[in-house]
Amino acid sequence: MITPLTDAGNRVLAPDLIGFGRSDKPSRVEDYTYQRHVEWVTSWFEHLNLWDVTLLVQDWGSLIGLRIAAEQPDRVGRLVVANGFLPIAQRRTPPAFHAWRAFARYSPVLPAGRIVGAGTVRRVSAKVRAGYDAPFPDKTYQAGARAFPQLVPTSPTDPAIPANRKAWEALGRWEKPFLAIFGARDPILGQADTR
Repeated sequence: MITPLTDAGNRVLAPDLIGFGRSDKPSRVEDYTYQRHVEWVTSWFEHLNLWDVTLLVQDWGSLIGLRIAAEQPDRVGRLVVANGFLPIAQRRTPPAFHAWRAFARYSPVLPAGRIVGAGTVRRVSAKVRAGYDAPFPDKTYQAGARAFPQLVPTSPTDPAIPANRKAWEALGRWEKPFLAIFGARDPILGQADTR
């Protein structure tokens, strides 16, 4: 996604979400919270002094980015959401998500490249799979990947629900350009808590 945008002359910044890239990361699952992720990326925006950006959020990034867009709308001039969501636990969570959540928590191995490959329509090359595996050379690096599915609010009593509801209220008043893109065959978000 980045190369075509930079080839078109755009400046593109992609945060290394804590726990997923090659930067330093907490090694304990309990060190990861939804709110902490929002705060980490908000700090990144502030440190880089980002204003009036076109924010493209996808999948896990939408939980974080939509909150930032709602809480700091002056920083975001345009919003693109690709297979993203901001859950408020209004609907039944798809069984496929519960299966993924259990796998991430209990599986002795977490082969990121194979997992990504299993969720795509086209075959993922060995080189691309290796890129997804690179940040997780062994179990000590997998805390973020294991934690994130557990952080998605699926219950009305989840501590993130009030902030997400407030974000939905702010997004309901959004008057800037907004594009939503969803995959027709997405097994999770095809039925998820979106509106």
